[in-house]
Amino acid sequence: MNSAPPARDSSGKGQLAIRLGYAPGVGKTSRLLMDASRLKEQGVDVVVACLDHLLPADILPYGLEFVSPQTRHFHGFSLDVLDVSAIVARAPQWVVVDDVGKVNPPNSANKRRFQDVLDILQQGISVLCAFDLYQLARYHRQLEKSIKLFEPGLIPDFFLRQANQVVLVDRAVEEVLGDFLQGRVPEGKVASWLKEQLFTSENLLMLRKMAMELLLELAMESRDGKESKPEIHRVMVCITGSDSRQHQLLLTGAKLAGRLRTHWFVVHVEAPPLLNGKTDPNNTRLSNLLSLAAELGAEPVRLQGRDPVSPLLEFARSHSVGHLVVGRREEASLGRWWRPSLLYRLLDGAQGLDVHIVSYTKEEESP
Repeated sequence: MNSAPPARDSSGKGQLAIRLGYAPGVGKTSRLLMDASRLKEQGVDVVVACLDHLLPADILPYGLEFVSPQTRHFHGFSLDVLDVSAIVARAPQWVVVDDVGKVNPPNSANKRRFQDVLDILQQGISVLCAFDLYQLARYHRQLEKSIKLFEPGLIPDFFLRQANQVVLVDRAVEEVLGDFLQGRVPEGKVASWLKEQLFTSENLLMLRKMAMELLLELAMESRDGKESKPEIHRVMVCITGSDSRQHQLLLTGAKLAGRLRTHWFVVHVEAPPLLNGKTDPNNTRLSNLLSLAAELGAEPVRLQGRDPVSPLLEFARSHSVGHLVVGRREEASLGRWWRPSLLYRLLDGAQGLDVHIVSYTKEEESP
């Protein structure tokens, strides 16, 4: 940050500035402190609310004010959670939040830290934050396959793409790997399950390349966005709740909606009540899917009908949907709703809509 950006946009919301790293140890936290210190030198009211693995005394050399997080106790561990109320009461122009990909402990106001950031932005307070590339939902499926990586703190594309500024915190792979091998990456900064999976030269080079490609993509979109464009149609993800792998549809929909910078829906067509009075065994799975959809920024929708094709198409036409995302299995049976005839009928009736079919492979099946 060479100059202090405006603290609010025209809507009154705060600005969002992101410091993106390709892996732990590249220097994101140091960059946050440096940028916050520069803002203060320029007369901007800035506070630090969360710097993982650093103590308040660590920021004293920077002359920055610290707003203490709340401490929650969970299974014998003490976990820090952003104190959103204290930040709003303090009402700075900018607040520094580290590692927004973290999952909050149970019974917190929000499940994920990036949602706390969204609440702060709505109060007209700008946020300078940081996270790693692998925490983005768009890369979950790719990294899950390539380096067996699982990270519960999935950050949706819409969070990344509403940022007013994204800066890549870059560092040579050899330096990052050397610090890790010599124990200079703080113990608490990298989860034990992540160490062996992430810190290899091959994996770090891959992540660094992906981060650079993402920054190029964002720069191209920013340039294109200055030109007049027609209205972008919305995205609709169709789910059944009967397949354990449908989170893949949500990740695909989140990535597509983020790229298009548009609203998206996750829609389920309710079957008529079971005649035998038994509880639908897919109800819990469906509820979990709809909850995840809301966390990723979608609008969950429940429709009713014996035949799902008509209500889905009617909803799409009436809500300016231009993109449908549906799932398909390799097996002969495509679940209660998505038998071949129903899938083909949906395709036949989707004139003027772009249909994105996500195939479930046998290797992706859950146990």
